[in-house]
Amino acid sequence: MSPPDEAETQLIERLVRRDERAFNELVRAHQGRVFGLVLRMLGNRAEAEDVTQEVFVQVFKAIGSFRGESKLSTTIGLIGAGHIGNQVARLAVANGYEVVISNSRGPRARAGTALDAAKAGDIVVVTVPLKNYRAIPVEPLAGKIVIDTNNYCPQRDGHIPEIDDESTTTSELLQRHLPTSKVVKGFNHIYAADLTTHGQPAGSKNRRALVIAGDDKEAKATVTHWLDQFGFDTVDAGPLSEGWRI
Repeated sequence: MSPPDEAETQLIERLVRRDERAFNELVRAHQGRVFGLVLRMLGNRAEAEDVTQEVFVQVFKAIGSFRGESKLSTTIGLIGAGHIGNQVARLAVANGYEVVISNSRGPRARAGTALDAAKAGDIVVVTVPLKNYRAIPVEPLAGKIVIDTNNYCPQRDGHIPEIDDESTTTSELLQRHLPTSKVVKGFNHIYAADLTTHGQPAGSKNRRALVIAGDDKEAKATVTHWLDQFGFDTVDAGPLSEGWRI
């Protein structure tokens, strides 16, 4: 995750000193996001208000153990603004994430270039036609989780010999292009519109599952948690080389 900026670092330092005004600033900045998440979990507004208040009280009590290695909030970057990208952006915003999406804008989502999305995102979703994967910025994605939604379509992408002869997969191509990123394949077997209509709370009967593949266990765990927030279970297909099954 990205480190906090100067303003957030100062806020954290004030919180550690038990500055009550800093606590009020923290609540103003994050209360809406936390309340929205809790309300979706509990379904009861009064209970959600009580739990949200308790969350901030516990944060204030435990802030001294916060190591300050990451921001207090997570930004999702989306490179590509097609059907999947727009629906993922909607889900991310609905779950309290900041969003930077190339070629689009909306509540809590700001427009930017592919480079802007790559720089700003703590987690970045690449949802461009496969033929354009070499245009994805490399340096700003170093060390970050990158979710690849690509599917190979020769009529659109042209023929790619390495995929045609089955010596590699779409996500392995992207991983080769982004050698220090943690690529996870996902969102490849669901219609875009279903992303915002098929999600269900954890434990629901017949909850839909989405398949992922990747070589980094921690990255896959993060994506699994993210998908759970969006209302989906996860099936791990294994390493990126198994991504062709999705």
